[in-house]
Order: sequence, then C-alpha cells, then structure tokens
Amino acid sequence: FGDTTREQILETRERRRKQLKNMVLDARKKLADHAAGEITLTPEKKKALEDQMDIFQRKLNTMKDELEDWEIERLIARESDRAELRRQRSAASRRISDEI
Repeated sequence: FGDTTREQILETRERRRKQLKNMVLDARKKLADHAAGEITLTPEKKKALEDQMDIFQRKLNTMKDELEDWEIERLIARESDRAELRRQRSAASRRISDEI
C-alpha cells in the first residue's frame, strides 16, 4: 500500500517525471501537427493542449530539484497514514459484508 520507503518515493517521482515529459512531448507534437496542417484541432482543443502543456512543463520544472530528506520523510509518513486508512476501510467493509 503506497510508497513507504525512500527508494519507492524516489522511483515514483522519477516515473512521474518521465510521464510528464512524455505528456509535454505529445502535446507539442499535436500542436506542431496542427500548425503543419497534418491534423485539425478546434480552437478549444488547441487552447486546452496549450494549457495542458504549460501545466505539465511547470510541474516538471518544480521536479528538477531533488527532494530534501525532510520532504521524503513527510511523504513516507503521509503514505503510511493513507495505507492505514485503507486497511481500516477494508476491514470495516469486510465486517459489513459478513453481517449481511
């Protein structure tokens, strides 16, 4: 349940960074294809892609810096808390199913 070790936190962060890079590249390609006339985007879709690309790029820029130890510890604690909540909900759900 969740990322509860330093290694898992860093692996997830790197995986997300790669995912965001691919999303930026995909949006850029679609916009370039539109500009070249290879595909046609509605003005709304074009604006949405431009906005998404901007958001993805800004998020990538915030992820350039490495996490400090206190940030990693905070993420581990948060994930541990979330995992405990999921366990409690799952146990409660099983009790309700058993009662029915």
